Order: sequence, then structure tokens, then C-alpha cells
Amino acid sequence: MFVSAQRTLGHPPRDEAEFKQYINQNGSRVLEHAGVSSADELLVSERDGKPLVVLYQPTPQQKATGVIAYEAEGVDGRRDVGFQLGNIQSMTDAEFAELGL
Repeated sequence: MFVSAQRTLGHPPRDEAEFKQYINQNGSRVLEHAGVSSADELLVSERDGKPLVVLYQPTPQQKATGVIAYEAEGVDGRRDVGFQLGNIQSMTDAEFAELGL
């Protein structure tokens, strides 16, 4: 949804409010597929129950990693990390720390 929003808006979502508005207006298929009814639910990790950390205004270092979102805590020493290309990678705490986010 982040990449879709970026394409449609002509820029990455500026903040959580803009992203949630986009999801709620344009993401009915994604919400249905995820089994949720709103952007509020979609942007919470199923695994750790915490809101996802989304990099709305990334620093140059953050941009270089390609990361757009990640789990706040993760589970059992691993967290899911979402990348600009649309892939999600499960990373150990050590791997995540290497990203410098």
C-alpha cells in the first residue's frame, strides 16, 4: 500500500494521517485480503500487536536501506521488515541492528 500510495500521490505519504486516508479510500482489496476493516488495523503487527513503524520522512541513511516499515518489537528475537520493493524479510535483532534504523 505504501508504494501504491507513493505512485498515486506522486510522493511518499507525508505522515500517518495521509497514509491511512489513502488506505481507507483505495485499499478495500488489501484490507479484505488482510482480514481487517481499516487502516488502523492494517498498520498493527499481527505478531507483536504493536503499531508498525513506518518511515514517512526517512533520513538519507534510512532511504539507503530500502526499508519503509518494520515491527516495533517483533517476536522471539525476530522482526518483520518491509522494503520499498514490496518484499518482507524476517530479521534477527542483530540483522536489524545492522540496518542502523
